Amino acid sequence: MARPQIFISSTFYDLKIVRDDIARAMRDLGYETIRHEAGEIPYARGDKLENSCYREVANCDILVCVIGGRYGSSSSVATGSITQNELRSAYEQGKQVYVFVDKAVLAERTFFNKNKSVEGVTFTHDRKVFEFIDEVDQLPSGNPLFGFENASDLISMLKEQLAGLFQRLLSEQSRKGQLQLFDELKASISTVGELAKFLSAKADETGLAFKDLLLPDHPIFSAIRRVTKNRYRIFFKDMAELTEWARAARQLHPVDESHWDAPDFKEWFKREQNNRGVEVESILKIWTGLFDNSGRLKPMGIAEWQDSYVAYEQQVSQSKDDDDIPF
Repeated sequence: MARPQIFISSTFYDLKIVRDDIARAMRDLGYETIRHEAGEIPYARGDKLENSCYREVANCDILVCVIGGRYGSSSSVATGSITQNELRSAYEQGKQVYVFVDKAVLAERTFFNKNKSVEGVTFTHDRKVFEFIDEVDQLPSGNPLFGFENASDLISMLKEQLAGLFQRLLSEQSRKGQLQLFDELKASISTVGELAKFLSAKADETGLAFKDLLLPDHPIFSAIRRVTKNRYRIFFKDMAELTEWARAARQLHPVDESHWDAPDFKEWFKREQNNRGVEVESILKIWTGLFDNSGRLKPMGIAEWQDSYVAYEQQVSQSKDDDDIPF
């Protein structure tokens, strides 16, 4: 089974024990570590030793850089130390990097930054170490500096970071499935939309009424059934069929446009006696914007529907005998 590989980058002699403790803790977690002192870096014959280290960084998954008080050996192929260039190589390749700095060095760094230009001031640690830390601190992203006092402190923080990394990867894996489903849905919606456009165009070419396929679910039908308390299914394709339904099913007759209460609401009217012998007027009003210029019903979804588009009013007929009506 493949295991994550952690490259441990630091100066050697002053941090040897820390490096050993990190390697032991990571092995206990099931990780593999890469350290030059353990013979885990294959050195190429005829090439500089440090180049083999940089190549091995490319094979790792995570780089742990530990900065103490020593600057270490300078690189013979680039500016800076070998540790600096191992870290630079990891950043350039997009590796997950964790940088730990001795707290004593971090404490003196503040003093150094305030007094580095003052002549005669001496520092406990190599000034190049502070410049190295400044370089890390100025990187655009992924460069937190973790201060540590001892190996146990460092390992505890590293375990927390690795646990957080694992949790984030699991979360991203979960979201990946959701995003894939979302992309598939978008593709399906796009496909259906293109199919609808194609069929609609073909319908226009051949005289077929493709839009009629959408009409049975038009919200106007349920709205009319609700306001008129009609128990049966209602369906019509245009204004003419609606008028015929109103006449045949409800004895409602179209009102002349000049007598409409509102210019954009067509009306159908009837007057009849109820079971108490009182004359009652019924008026059905429907918004004309639901129909196109030729009188055909426009397709519409429930999200676009407004209840105000359809109204059904009933009132006692006004006559000379109104004072005798017991209402």
